[in-house]
Amino acid sequence: MASVLAFLALFFLLVIQTTVFQIPPLTTIHPDMVVVLLMYISMILGARQAVFYGLAIGLVEDIIYGRFIGLYAFSFALIGYFAGLVFNLFFHKSLLLILVTVLASTCVFELITVSISGLYEISDFALVTVVDYTIRTMIFNGIFTLLIYAPAVKWLEKAANRRRRGRLSDPDLNG
Repeated sequence: MASVLAFLALFFLLVIQTTVFQIPPLTTIHPDMVVVLLMYISMILGARQAVFYGLAIGLVEDIIYGRFIGLYAFSFALIGYFAGLVFNLFFHKSLLLILVTVLASTCVFELITVSISGLYEISDFALVTVVDYTIRTMIFNGIFTLLIYAPAVKWLEKAANRRRRGRLSDPDLNG
């Protein structure tokens, strides 16, 4: 059940960022909320779960909004995996570590999507435009990260604890 809720939360954030933030006064504010929640998933649930969630929500974004299948699926899965590795390296997961990881992941995510789009000649952006957009997205992702820190961590830790308790009480696993 927690897996379905996490996917629905990612889907809800995807819909919000692709609809609400496309309205003209809000077009300058463009946080990538899916990347931020994916960072929290990779921190609490691990890299493997983040890859699966990133792949799933990326495929949804590719099918609904993308120009070709695989760009966002690959990008989200890769970002989730490497963020999970970063979080596994550090014992203490502080807010500063999360913020730095989100900012770096945002930068890498934007560069991957622009690079792959440019490789297939789907888009042709000037470097200044890409850097400007990436910096603005990083700023708003940082703000969004700070805003949802407490509820996201609390919710995901509760889901992780329920999952652990469910595995411990499973008679097939205990022999």
